[in-house]
Amino acid sequence: MKAAVVPAVSSSWQIKDVPQPQPGPNQVLVKMHASGICYTDVHLTLGHFPGPFPRILGHEPVGEIAAVAPDVTTRQVGDRVGSAWIQSTCGRCEWCQRGRRMFCPYMKGTGIEAQGGHAEYMLMNADATYLIPDEVSYEQAATIFCAGYTVYSGLRWADPQPHERVAVLGIGGLGHLAVQYAKAAAAISARMKSSATARALPLQAVRTSSSAPPIRRSPWWTAFRDYGQTAG
Repeated sequence: MKAAVVPAVSSSWQIKDVPQPQPGPNQVLVKMHASGICYTDVHLTLGHFPGPFPRILGHEPVGEIAAVAPDVTTRQVGDRVGSAWIQSTCGRCEWCQRGRRMFCPYMKGTGIEAQGGHAEYMLMNADATYLIPDEVSYEQAATIFCAGYTVYSGLRWADPQPHERVAVLGIGGLGHLAVQYAKAAAAISARMKSSATARALPLQAVRTSSSAPPIRRSPWWTAFRDYGQTAG
């Protein structure tokens, strides 16, 4: 199959012929119909995030299932599916137990430890796939698995109630989806465009216990922290 390969840090993407993967336990093989481009792909190309090279990026992949492993019962050939950033985690560490799977030290991320969607075919963990309704095009669905997934997670953790307001800081590629999700969830969205408006918001201090046991940090935690400091 053909794939867009990043051979090394800061190198140009190259279209190459690579072996077509076959599904292992709990996996499905998906024929790609769309794979969104995210600015994170630039950071991944430049080596700002940990992980091996060469890489096949693409963490907004959607397509049609072409084959399933014998143990997969929740998906079938022909299903229209997509997958988000996380392919798998250990399920046992403190981050997983807290529901913060994105910080699991053993996380396998789409487009890093696991091959991404910038290829003709891609393996996805069956339990990391989501069914796409027939009325939603692949092109429409692709970015939902990054931008949409991200803001939905924020709303899910905030758990706004119908009578509460939701502040969305910046109405860009993610923010415009957050506004629509908040409206669909019957919350009132207060859109904010300027950083001055955001700075005027009262901040609630978060107290942490100094006696808490040390937590093993994921390499992604360090990458996110360091990038946030340099970009802020």
